[in-house]
This record gives sequence, structure tokens and C-alpha cells, in this order.
Amino acid sequence: MKEVGFGTLNWVAVIIYLLAMLLIGVYFTKRASQSTNSFFTASGRLPSWVVGFSIYATTLSAITFMSTPEKAFLTDWSYIAGNIAIVAIIPLLIYFYVPFFKKLKVTSAYEYLEARFGPSIRVIGSLLFVVYHLGRVAIVIYLPTLAITSVSDMNPYIVASLVGLLCILYTFLGGFEGVVWSDFIQGVILLGGALVIIILGVMNIKGGFGTVFADAIEHKKLISADNWKLNTAAAAIPIIFLGNIFNNLYQYTASQDVVQRYQASDSLKETNKSLWTNGILALISAPLFYGMGTMLYSFYAHEAVLPKGFNTSSVVPYFILTEMPPFVAGLLMQPFSQLHSLPFHLV
Repeated sequence: MKEVGFGTLNWVAVIIYLLAMLLIGVYFTKRASQSTNSFFTASGRLPSWVVGFSIYATTLSAITFMSTPEKAFLTDWSYIAGNIAIVAIIPLLIYFYVPFFKKLKVTSAYEYLEARFGPSIRVIGSLLFVVYHLGRVAIVIYLPTLAITSVSDMNPYIVASLVGLLCILYTFLGGFEGVVWSDFIQGVILLGGALVIIILGVMNIKGGFGTVFADAIEHKKLISADNWKLNTAAAAIPIIFLGNIFNNLYQYTASQDVVQRYQASDSLKETNKSLWTNGILALISAPLFYGMGTMLYSFYAHEAVLPKGFNTSSVVPYFILTEMPPFVAGLLMQPFSQLHSLPFHLV
């Protein structure tokens, strides 16, 4: 497959973004060093809407930005039920789990394990979390790097090393407050990037949105009646929804990267607002990401042809690099470098 040059303007966009993230870390260094509480929870001084964006961004990754559109590109929207399942458990979190964690005032989900069962259980829980997330860090770096470098002339070792080192640097500099604000910026880029890709893509398709919708109906790229049936012929929406409810329960009640954010606001009311902000963002982003995949299906059916033997996991970065204007493409590639939340929670 022919490689796509990344271009000077795109590199400028990448450097500007990474420097901005680094400056955020430097800006919050002084406050983060005031106390342990300030470093790990920002002393509860963060606004709920920023924390909500942070929860939203930290539960996603570059893989989400690649795999969700790819799923819609290859099949349909049936798995959207899993993406919006978080909304179903927010009331449960608000009435049972969040008050529990706020009352304990713990900075780690595993502090409770020590208080309830002893230090050995806390150590085991912490080690399992660290091992799991070390593996996740490797995957989150490797897969997007592989996807990007397979459609461009970028060196994979440089990409992986640059992203990893810079993210670790500005994470430790700014503490938890720096991480949350960089999460907010990343969340805005994720949503804004998906919207820009859809708009520019539709504008380049003859017939625009009408063509995309007609293709989606004709080729069953949305949700069909079969998706509601409990059989093996199609993805069953009820099973997907129920399965992701239990998956989300773990992430929102026991995973350090989310639980720590419950202490970022100074009151229970503000924390509850942050959870609803996260839920609203999930409801907004799910159709955007799946809509991106449907648009790409229509675009490559009418306006362009993917190279022979093309790996569809790279369809989003390939579209960005080949169809987006220089510099804009560089900015839209930033979701593939999302890693900053992960190193902090391994501390």
C-alpha cells in the first residue's frame, strides 16, 4: 500500500499540541507540589464539568476512536448499546457508590480494601491494577502507532517513544489537576474531531447526507429488527447493553482511574454533576463515532477506493491523512496519542 506523507504542517500541529500539554503540566506544577492531597486529588477544587469531561476522556482511548468507526464501517450500529450503557448505572453510582467513596475520602479505590480486609488485600488489588494497566498502556501505544505508521511514512519507534515520554513527563509535572485539564482538552478534541471528520466527509460525497443515509438504509448499516432478537444471527442489543452495564460497574466502582476523580470536586452534589456530564458526553459521542464509520463507508463506496488489502483498523487515520487539509489533519491525529491519564494512575 502506498504510504502517505505526514507533511510539515501536520508536524507543526502535533508539536503545538504536545507543547501545550507540556505547558499545562508546568503550569500546575506549583499547586501539585503543595501537598500529597493536592497532587493526587487537586484538593477537590475542580469544577464538575471539567471532571465530567475527564471521566469521559479517561474511559476512552485511541483504540476507541479507531475501532468504533471501524465497527460501523464494517457492520452496523448495534454495538452502540454498549457505548450508552453507562447512563443506566449513573443513578446507582449516585445513590450508593459515590457517597460511599466521598465519605471515606480515599484517594485510591484500594484504600478501602486495606480498611476492610487488611494491607495484604490492598497490595494484591493494587498490583493487579498496575499489571492490567501496564498491559493496557502497551496496547494503547502500540495499536494506534501501528495503524498510523501503516498508512504514513512516520517512524513507529519515534511515534511510540515521543508519545510515551512526553505524556509521562507532563503527567508527573502537573499532578492530578494537570491530568484532568489535559483530559478536558482531549475530550473536546475527540468530539470536535469526530464532528469535523463527518462534516468534511459528507461535503465531499455527491448527494451529501442524503447519499450517506440511503447507503445506510440499503446496506443495513444502522440498526435492524434482527439486532433486537436473542439469537446468534446478529448482535443482540439487549445482551450487549446488559453486558456493558456489568463492565461499566467495574470501571466506575473499582478502577482507580475513575474512582480517583470522585474526589476531584469538593461536594457530593458536584461529583454527581460530573457523572451526569460524563453520561451526556457518552450519549453525544456514540452516534458521532458510529456516524463517522457510516460516512466513511459511503465515502469509499462512491468517492474513493481503499488500497487493495487495506487493513480497515486504519480507515480513520487513513481518511484523515488523505482527505483532511494539512495542519487540520495533524490536529485530528491527536486522539491517537491519548495516554496521559494512564501513567498517573500507576503512581
